Amino acid sequence: MNLASKRVVAEGDSWFDYPWWLMTGGGVVSHLERLAGISIKNLANAGDESRFMLSLKQRDKLEKELKTADVLLFSGGGNDIAGDQFCVWLDDNKGQGYYNAVDESRLKAALDFTMAMYDDLSMIRDEINPNCLIVTHGYDFPIPSNDGVLWLGPWLKPSLDYCGWKDSTAQFNIARQVLIALNDRLIGWKAKNHLHINTQGTLGKDDWQNEIHPNRKGFDKIARKFLSALDTL
Repeated sequence: MNLASKRVVAEGDSWFDYPWWLMTGGGVVSHLERLAGISIKNLANAGDESRFMLSLKQRDKLEKELKTADVLLFSGGGNDIAGDQFCVWLDDNKGQGYYNAVDESRLKAALDFTMAMYDDLSMIRDEINPNCLIVTHGYDFPIPSNDGVLWLGPWLKPSLDYCGWKDSTAQFNIARQVLIALNDRLIGWKAKNHLHINTQGTLGKDDWQNEIHPNRKGFDKIARKFLSALDTL
């Protein structure tokens, strides 16, 4: 796909809307604009959950932009499961092993709600502009730490510590399990005209600025995954 000939719109969270002044060169959208030499209409808001993106006020903006969009980049779901609510998806550590740390039924309920928002997104696109390609991604495997940004975060480690999962290897694998569950749901999403980019496994330990956000090099790596996937279409 020649992105230079397409109108590209983005909606999402901080992976698409990360402040330039935090020395990352912006989020994925800013890096993709630079790499592809294009301009992207970016509606993303850092901190948004998927339910905010599909709320009436933001939905109205999205609908207007969808009318003339060829590609919609969408980043949603990360904030739905990460944050103070992360402890809700966890069982207390009673020696059962980290592979049994996640309460599968609760996580499924949360992901069901997230995917309902995605279904709404597909419905809106189908009604307004069915030829617009929706592009999604699955984030990557965060490294739980006490690293936040400014007054925000950390988003994962406090919940893991609270539930008794204090070993760093266990913490990483528990967070990885939750993100894989989200990615699997997006891979299986049955929307028409949809491209899912599997970004998981792209980032190394030196590619993170804090618990859940890449640094400059990390965002560049993710943007290159987007560009490579779109170029093959």
